[in-house]
This record gives sequence, structure tokens and C-alpha cells, in this order.
Amino acid sequence: AISVEVVGFKGLREVMMEVDEADISMSLAELMTNDPETLETNGTLTVLRTLLTNVVKDPGQESKFRKVKMSNAKIKKAIVDSSGAEGVMRSAGFRRNSDGEMLMIPASVAPDDAATKAADALNSVNDAFEFRTPLVLSRSLLGHSGGCRSVCALPDCSVATGAMDNTVRVFDTSGDSMVLAGHQRQSGVDGVLSVAFGNDLVSSARDGQILVWDLQARAPKRKLLGHGTGAHSEGTNVLSISSVAFTATGLIMSSGWDKTARLWQEDGSCLTLVGHDIAVNSVCSLRNELASGSGDGTIRLWRTADGVCVRTVGPLGAPVRSMCSTGKDSFASVGNDGMLRTWTAAGDKVGEVKASSQYLYAVAFSASRGELLTGGEEGVLKAWSVRDLRLLQTIGHLSEIFGIAVCPNGDVAVACGDGSCLIWSQDVRRHAKPLIIKEFEERLGAVQAARMQETATPAGGSFEFNYPVSLGEGGRSMTISWNRGDEVEQIATRFLVQNNLPQSHLQDVIGFVRQAQTQAQSGQTTSSGAPSGGFDFSYPVEVMDGRRLTLQWNRGDAPDRVAAAFALQHSIPSAEMGDIVNFICQASGQAQPAPAFSVAQAPGPEQQAAMVRLVTDMGFGEAQARQALEATGWIGADAAVSRLLG
Repeated sequence: AISVEVVGFKGLREVMMEVDEADISMSLAELMTNDPETLETNGTLTVLRTLLTNVVKDPGQESKFRKVKMSNAKIKKAIVDSSGAEGVMRSAGFRRNSDGEMLMIPASVAPDDAATKAADALNSVNDAFEFRTPLVLSRSLLGHSGGCRSVCALPDCSVATGAMDNTVRVFDTSGDSMVLAGHQRQSGVDGVLSVAFGNDLVSSARDGQILVWDLQARAPKRKLLGHGTGAHSEGTNVLSISSVAFTATGLIMSSGWDKTARLWQEDGSCLTLVGHDIAVNSVCSLRNELASGSGDGTIRLWRTADGVCVRTVGPLGAPVRSMCSTGKDSFASVGNDGMLRTWTAAGDKVGEVKASSQYLYAVAFSASRGELLTGGEEGVLKAWSVRDLRLLQTIGHLSEIFGIAVCPNGDVAVACGDGSCLIWSQDVRRHAKPLIIKEFEERLGAVQAARMQETATPAGGSFEFNYPVSLGEGGRSMTISWNRGDEVEQIATRFLVQNNLPQSHLQDVIGFVRQAQTQAQSGQTTSSGAPSGGFDFSYPVEVMDGRRLTLQWNRGDAPDRVAAAFALQHSIPSAEMGDIVNFICQASGQAQPAPAFSVAQAPGPEQQAAMVRLVTDMGFGEAQARQALEATGWIGADAAVSRLLG
């Protein structure tokens, strides 16, 4: 339909130039008849995309971007002198004014409508000329109290996340979430390791359960049990189910630390696929087969009809951590060697690239963009052309990346070790506000600066403040160091990076640094961290291993920060934090029961040898086992195996 706005008498030219919303396909077809060199010389596509993007970002009635002066030499060359360019602008709602000197969005067009029309026109231009639009931060989804280990997309573009707090969360497109609780603590350990959506939402965890969820009831409607039982019950954490996915026909696939992959039938029975020597970390669906990737460094291809292994690929030299289909007849894999590899369905390697210098935990495929997305220990999301494995974009994150999912609208969801799930979008309509993006980039800058610092000693000499600490039950001795004026978060991040510690300790370290800085400012400690007296409260406490310690703080100090600093300095498990906080509150005059907190002894040679045996029982060499145990502070075999296998 044609709508014409007439104010008084206008000539035919002016009226015809006010045709509302020119057909975008016709305008693009006309635009594409221009010589490519002419479009490049005139800057047509760059100017078009800039003008449309500006309206999407700022469509308000008073926005200067709703008006384009045609007498501007650059605009005239790009828009007027290139056939079809003005038609693209009119498809976005622009019209010529009465004297023809201005393209304007009429005041009658509401800001939201203006943004929508401009975004539609921009996306059409990008598609027609095959522009790769970069992923930009859209929003951050928060709510988990433990690190996110997996994410999947639902048909309505909501996302589901699984985390180490033993819950699944489903976030709608507005950011609101519902919590799905049903997985249980197993041997003192929590963790939902994988989520997937096919016919239903399913999740798997360390408790040996695959739960099929009824989203309306917010409860499991079915449980699939079998991993870690019977003939497959020997070994460490054999109930842990590391991956769930769906076949093209809607059957559930799974893999676990019991060294098996499984294909579940509608009646709850399963084909058990046996052959891997170490935990199976990932499964993905192909045309008539499924692929499984293992900590033994191999990929196996299995017939879905009868569960027969038709080919073994590798060993590749490092554990395989994640895989994804890139079509019915191809797939991709990543692993601890930092390599991204692409394969045919027959198991023949198509290409490979060194995608990271550290472990890679996740890979996903965006069919609409023809891109693979990878992420892992270094906390960097990378986009690669699936055709030639050319790096297209690099996006830094604040912590490790454990899961990646692509939504139907092209947005990318990233599950992070700090408990957040970040959504990245190519659509300017869904980009976060500039202030939010700026704040994220500033935080990222501090994290990256700390990651890049190679040593604990600055170029000019030693630090002004050096605090000896022990982190975790293993009692590993370390030193937190800083100079006056250093930002607290940067100090804490640098400490974690230098000591190869996970981001989950960040808040504890920040609390310790703040407490230590408060003490130093009031003269209560020396630069080496020794107390110099003068606390309002000072209590001797005796812990379970017989050590006599002194818990000290001042009026006004936050109990949680005091407790975090005390626990960090004396290697007290985080599980005891609540007791310490309660003790501080009671001693400060609040009516709460005094706790009896304790600390585990540092492991001796015999305990260390036992931990090494537990890890080598999983199929790893002794050197690998010791390296992983040392990297995790000897807090236990579970943590070491988690580092190696995920």
C-alpha cells in the first residue's frame, strides 16, 4: 500500500518521493546492478550501514540520526549517485522533505518502529552483500551460585544453563529465569554437567541421573539411570554424566566417566557403547551414526542401529573435550591440546587449526553464519570459518568458557566459570546499551591485564605489600602481592592467573585483599601481612588439626569479608564460611550460635600417592596426574580429574 502525507499543495515529484517503505528486495536488486568498484569508490555500502546502524542505536524523536542532509558531499556520492541506495533508505522509513534536501523519518513514526525498520533494512543489506556482522554483547544472565558448565538454546530463543550449584535455569529472552532443581549431591560433590534440548529439555549431572524436564510443572517427568552401574561401576566418579545430546530422530545420547556412551530408547532402555579407555566427554549426532570423544584422545563412530563401533580415530595426543555436528555428514572437535579439528562423517580429517594455547572445553556450530565457535580455559570465544578455519572474531570473557550454544535467531550463548551466561548478538536491535558494553570492556581490560602479567614482581622491584596465604584444603603456600593504588579486582585476578587457580576463588581473594588493605591503612599489619595489634575484637580459636589461630576484626567490618580473609589465610575450606560468619556475628553481639569450625590437614606423602593412584586409575600417566594435582593445590583427585576431563 502507498500512503502519501500532503501538507498544502506539492508537486508530483515531492509526493512521489514520499512513498512509504519502498520494496527492499527491489531496491537491493537495483543497488546490486551498480559496478562493485563504483560502490567501493562512493562508499555506498559503508555509508548505508552506518546510517541505518545509527538509527537502530538511537531512534528517539529528537535523534539527529533521523535526518540525513542530502547536500552533504559524502552522502550525495554514496546515496544519490548510487542507484537503489535511496530506495534502501526509504525501505527503512526515510522520506524526502518538501524541498528534497533532506531524508527524514517522519515524527509520526515511533522510536521502536523506526529502530525495527532500520534494523530490517540493515540486515537485508548485510545478507545481500554477505557482510559478516560481528557478535556484540547483548546481555548477561545471572542467578547461579556455581560456575556454569553447559548451555543450550530452546526454540523460542530462551536458553537453559546447567551449573555447579546443582540446578538448571531457563532464561527467557527478557532475562527472567526459572529454577529446575532435581539433581542430587553425589559423594559430597555437586554439578550439572550438561543440558540439551530436542523433544524435551534434558540435563545430566554427577549424580548418575539424566532428567527429562516438564517445564510447565518445573519438575522431572522422567529419569534415565544406568551410567556408573553394573559392569561399569569401577573407577573414579563413574556416576558423572558429562554430556547429553539428541539424535536427528529425537533419541537421547549420553556419555560419562564410566567410559561409556549410551543411546536411549523411548522405553528407557539403552544401547551401551563400550570401547573407550577413559571417560567419554562428548557425543554428537551424524546421519546414521553418533560420534563419541574421550579422555583417551580418541573419537569413535558408532552405528545407531545396533551400537557397533565402525571406526576409531586417533589417538589424537590429548583428551577430546567437546564435539558438535556441522551437518549430517560432518562434525568438529576440540580438546586439551587447544586444537580445533573438522571431520567427515566417515572420520576423515578435513582440517585443523591451533585455536588456543590452553585447554578448549567447548565447540558449537552456527549454520546460518557458517561458523564454528570455540572457548575454553583462556576465557576467549573465537569464531572460525567452517570452510577454511580462518579466524573471524575474538571475544574476551571474564572467566573460563565451558559451554556454547547458538540460538535460532543467531545469538550465541556462552556458559562461563564465574556462574554467568553471556549472550552475544549480531543484530543491533539486541545489542546492550553502550554504557553496559563499556563497563564490561573495562572489567575485561583489568582481567586481561592481570592474565598478561608474567611474574609476581613488577619491573621496578618488589611489591609494597606481600601476604602469605594458603588456599584450599591442601594448604598450598602462595603470596598475594600489590602496590599502593592497585585495583582490588586486578590484584585478585593477577593472583589467580599467576597461581593457575580457577575464577571461582575470585570473590574470596577480593575479600581477603580488602580486609588486608583496611588493616594496613589503620596500621594493624606490616607490609608482610603480620598483625600489629589494635583490633576491636581478637579471639583465639583452636581448629580440628590442633592449630591455635587468632580471629581478629574491627567494628564495622563486614562479617563475610572478615571470614573470607581468615579462611583464605589459614586454608580453611569454603564450606566452613557460614560457621565463621556466625561466630563473628555472635562475638559482635548478635544472637547466633557459636560454631565449631575445622580445617583438613595438608596431605602428606602417603595421601598424595593415594591421590595419584586414583587419577592414574582413570588411565592417565603418573606425570599427568601429578601435574593436575599440583595445579589444583592437592585438594583431591576429583579436582584433578575435573581439570583433565571437565
